[in-house]
Amino acid sequence: MIPLQKTAPMSTSGAERNFSRLKRIKTFLRSTMTQDRLTALTMLSFGKEFISTMENFNEKVIDKFAA
Repeated sequence: MIPLQKTAPMSTSGAERNFSRLKRIKTFLRSTMTQDRLTALTMLSFGKEFISTMENFNEKVIDKFAA
């Protein structure tokens, strides 16, 4: 998560939103969560937000794997 923070500048509200997201992920599966799994779920959560801003993402992925 630290390399992502180094490359993605954010405001205070952005940081608060990310910690809120992390809190929801940890609460949902706290009893079985390892650090690796927490890291993976957090990265997926960030990725979802990033992908939603990209145009034609699904088509690009399909074209990439269909080639």
